[in-house]
Amino acid sequence: MTARHRAAKGTPKPNARARVERARTARRQPGRQHWWQTPRFVRIALGFAAFIGVAAVAAIVVTRPREAPLPSGASWTTVVNAVTHVPPAMFDTIGTGDQPNPLKSMTSSQPLGGADGKPELLYIGAEFCSTCASERWSLIAALSRFGEFTDLQPTKSASGESYSELPSFTFYRGGYNSPYLNFVGMEIANRSKQPLQRLSEDQQALFTLYDRANTIPFLDFGNQYYAVGSGYDMNLLNQKTWDDVAGALADPTSPITKGIVGNANYITAGICKLTNNQPSSVCDSGAVSAIAAKL
Repeated sequence: MTARHRAAKGTPKPNARARVERARTARRQPGRQHWWQTPRFVRIALGFAAFIGVAAVAAIVVTRPREAPLPSGASWTTVVNAVTHVPPAMFDTIGTGDQPNPLKSMTSSQPLGGADGKPELLYIGAEFCSTCASERWSLIAALSRFGEFTDLQPTKSASGESYSELPSFTFYRGGYNSPYLNFVGMEIANRSKQPLQRLSEDQQALFTLYDRANTIPFLDFGNQYYAVGSGYDMNLLNQKTWDDVAGALADPTSPITKGIVGNANYITAGICKLTNNQPSSVCDSGAVSAIAAKL
């Protein structure tokens, strides 16, 4: 093979050599974009990411449970009437409802009362707490035998509590009138656990003395008896609505009725100790008399 033939064989054709040079030059150019860096691909990627984000938010909204609305209007009136007008025969039929006695004797010799000379029942609780939610049903049922509530409003225990969203009431901004006793209802925090009502120095001193763990609710019966926590199993109200509980109060066989009314009879007996057994129509009833004899 001649030198001319060897040179021809080892030398690329002009068009092939040009393609190789263009490829090498392109690789060396810093501003050249790869396919995944093109504006069209970037737009597609951003659009897909936005779609995924919207879908994720939508999934959260769809799957997140919605809180049941608070009752109002005629529905709320029915609930309030049910708990504030439990028939006397129902109290006697239920008796203790097989609930344990929640009342403990106090060592204080200083009566708790108001300037009008009437004894005082002090309640310390909070709107977020589940034990308070269940105790209020019994407390309202018992106090309604001695007087009348005004402006009771609905609330429920907060999500994340031992029992979330138990239906209940709040004493905040509510009123109570009785010829026999004063009721002081203190809700120290709202459902968001933010401060609501501030205890006086005397109230805080009683709370600390008899409830060193600061467990709520705390009840002080004129400095004669006190009770801490719920007087019945609050699980009875779990997954129940206000209407469910109000309806159950008409059924003496309902565990809800036995819990609420049985505990209310203990509270009633404690109040009768403060009022010198007045009114007699309440304090001389069979169920209350039997409980009071054991206090």
